[in-house]
Amino acid sequence: MASMGDSITRAFNTGSLAFTDATANSWSTGSGRSVSSQYQRILAANPAISGKNSNVAKTGARIANLSGQATSAIATNAEYVTILMGAKMFVIPAKRA
Repeated sequence: MASMGDSITRAFNTGSLAFTDATANSWSTGSGRSVSSQYQRILAANPAISGKNSNVAKTGARIANLSGQATSAIATNAEYVTILMGAKMFVIPAKRA
């Protein structure tokens, strides 16, 4: 399993160290106790996936970066991939020039 995306997928600023990625808290591939990630739900039904959770998302990524992330996800031999990118662009006003 692999996840692609931006800071939301990286669980940015959700860990004990402020303003850093906390991938254990990822909604997709997280393994932390405080989340109920897709990885954890699949793992409960299929223990063979244990340890096969790659988060190739990048904080600050833009849609243009998705192709490179897809290449990285493919390299993990993932059979299941999640994508969440660009959500913050809808809630943060654009800067006017």
